Amino acid sequence: MSIPTHPPVVAASAVESWMSEADVIVVGGGASGFTAGLVAADAGSRVLLLEKADAIGGTSAKSGAGMWVPANRHMRAAGIEDPLDRCLVFQARTSRPHRFAPSSPTLGLEQWEYDLLHTFTHHAGKAFDALEDMGAMHTMWMPAFPDYYPQLVDGHLTTGRVLVPIQPDGAAGQGIELIRQLSAAFTERGGEIRVAHRVVSAVVDDDAVVGVIATTPAGEVALRARQGVVFASGGFTHNAELRDNFLPHPVFSGCAVTTNEGDFIPIAESLGAPLRNMNNAWNSMVLLEHAVTDYPIMVATFEIVGRSILLVNRAGRRVANEKQVYSESCAVLAEWDGTRAEYPNLPLIAVWDQANADEFGGLMLDGGMMPASGASDAEHAHVISGATLEELAQGIRERFATYADHIGGVAPAADFEDRLAETIQRFNEFGRNGRDEDFHRGEAPIEQYLQSLQEAAASIGEGAGFMEANSSLQSQSWTVDGQEAPQGRLAERIPGAGLASATFAPLADEGPYYAALLVPGTLDTKGGPKTDVHGRVLDHLERPIRGLYAVGNCAASPSAHAYWGAGGTLGPMITFAWLAGQHIAASSSADAVATAAEAIR
Repeated sequence: MSIPTHPPVVAASAVESWMSEADVIVVGGGASGFTAGLVAADAGSRVLLLEKADAIGGTSAKSGAGMWVPANRHMRAAGIEDPLDRCLVFQARTSRPHRFAPSSPTLGLEQWEYDLLHTFTHHAGKAFDALEDMGAMHTMWMPAFPDYYPQLVDGHLTTGRVLVPIQPDGAAGQGIELIRQLSAAFTERGGEIRVAHRVVSAVVDDDAVVGVIATTPAGEVALRARQGVVFASGGFTHNAELRDNFLPHPVFSGCAVTTNEGDFIPIAESLGAPLRNMNNAWNSMVLLEHAVTDYPIMVATFEIVGRSILLVNRAGRRVANEKQVYSESCAVLAEWDGTRAEYPNLPLIAVWDQANADEFGGLMLDGGMMPASGASDAEHAHVISGATLEELAQGIRERFATYADHIGGVAPAADFEDRLAETIQRFNEFGRNGRDEDFHRGEAPIEQYLQSLQEAAASIGEGAGFMEANSSLQSQSWTVDGQEAPQGRLAERIPGAGLASATFAPLADEGPYYAALLVPGTLDTKGGPKTDVHGRVLDHLERPIRGLYAVGNCAASPSAHAYWGAGGTLGPMITFAWLAGQHIAASSSADAVATAAEAIR
């Protein structure tokens, strides 16, 4: 991480000359930035987009590009009504469970959080309709993809809210396709893109943000914004100081692009904006070796893939449902032992057998944990192997010792080998009986769906893509809570045991066996300055800071703890960017601003 030496706020009177001017400056070339920019450009504003990296896309380009959109057009076209009051309750219940109050006018949330959630719930469909009608985005419906915890709120639909970009050939696309569509729409409307521009300061005049200062390979430049600046510069995943001082548990690294260093945080603070939700992130486990070596193409371990696979801690004990949704997995790693002053589950150890590697190796969603049989030595470097469980345990001890300086010097317990054997014996009993009596593995709709997804990928073969496997499931269905959801190849493996039984199976009695070490990571963080429903950054008195907007992961997310479903990141971000683009484009006209405000009521 490079440390800027520039003041975060500069007075306009100190700017000797502006290199160039635009109506709107957007900082960040991911999905949020391009959405805000193209909406403003479509309304007639001249928009300049600045990207810190040498190429556009940001973390959005690395993503699967799922977008969680309540009451989307595909649902409506299929005659599926999304009860938005229940959807809003679902979001509030999962975002702030300790404060959730169903009888409260704000459902127990702070007013700003409730306002943002209500606005998103009731305007996401409109935002995505508008983007599709503009030709800025073309989406495919994933009707069978379940939300992550729909069983928690009565009357909340289980499936239907996930969209993905559709490629010109009709296939489902991912992040690169989403950025291609949005950036093309932006440039078609006259938007200008400049890469390798790191914004280090906001320029203010009479308490209004009127421009930015950016560093470039050619030197420092001042750029003026007549209507305002929209920050869409991502979170602070790759700023170790901010991670250590804001996130509530250790985070070793993350999957956001490496330019996500929290550049907007000091600027927002210096302008008097209160920070919110800095203690939460879009969480997922990552491989220890990838985290500590700054693996350049790191991907999250979204799923503990397969059946004959389990997680144990360094005491050799199983401590969690391995199939729980990835965003909740870090809570297990973060468990704290106050007597010993340590994290007993950090790192966690994934253990699997040859059958699991043969069927599921090299597929997807596990962050490369189980490489394909023909993968390179480098791709296998993190894998620990042993002909017997005893040999595997010795290899695990050696790997802990190798990375001792990165994990606080902890080591497997003295009786790790015996406890591991006992744990696997108990797990195998569950596998034979088809029911996880300890952690209820595989009982939630999303856990069954993701297993079905892996089954579909396995049937396609090595190299099967996430979207390819997803698409193969959409025409097959079964019922969960009265809603249609995919079955694919998922079936009751043990009569009477239920669909959960398909998510686990006994490990083989003989080796070889394999293991890998997992630590907490992020997809990105989700904290930043508080904003209103137009994306305007607010000061400590709840007043908008003139000319300053923030969208995406550099702004405080009203999701707080929750991750509602696949695309629970991009769905809200794009919606709020759409609203911000409308408002900033209208900012030169009081009448237009009033019209934009009325539109979201």
